[in-house]
Order: sequence, then structure tokens, then C-alpha cells
Amino acid sequence: MSNHPEISVDLHFDDRSVDLIEHGFDIGIGTSINEDSRLIARQLFSTGVGVYAAPSYLEHYGEPQSLTVPASGAWVSGCLNKKSKLGKLFLS
Repeated sequence: MSNHPEISVDLHFDDRSVDLIEHGFDIGIGTSINEDSRLIARQLFSTGVGVYAAPSYLEHYGEPQSLTVPASGAWVSGCLNKKSKLGKLFLS
């Protein structure tokens, strides 16, 4: 930023959908497509979703056959934001 001291950057992190224009943001980076036609959107990169477990977890509980209903083990539900839903995730 030393090349452009007149520019300041404030970072805001939120898991809710936020109206960027209403809240005075100049730029936003998100994980879902905003339907707001007032914005110009460009895809920066693609990501994937993975399910991970330690070998000891799989040895103890077995490998899950689906992500819908866990048979046993420690499971956590999660989502990246309110628009993108993930299935059940298991932790090691």
C-alpha cells in the first residue's frame, strides 16, 4: 500500500448475504452468486467440497456409505453460507 497511501482497505467477514451497495462496499468476494443485477460478477476460481477423516476414525467407525444419515460417529453439519448447503461432515 506504500505505492498508494490514499487507499485504505477494511476487511469485513460475514456468513450472511449482505447488500454490498446498501452497506457501501466497493468490492466483495463470496462463495455464491448474487442475484442482484446492479453488480458485475466475475468468477475468480473454482472450489470443491471434500469429506475427510483420519485413518483411525475410519478404522473405529467404518467408512460412511452416504452423507445423508450417519450410522455412528461424530458428525457436524455445516454450510459455507445460507445459500450453499453442505451435507453432513465427519471430523477426525
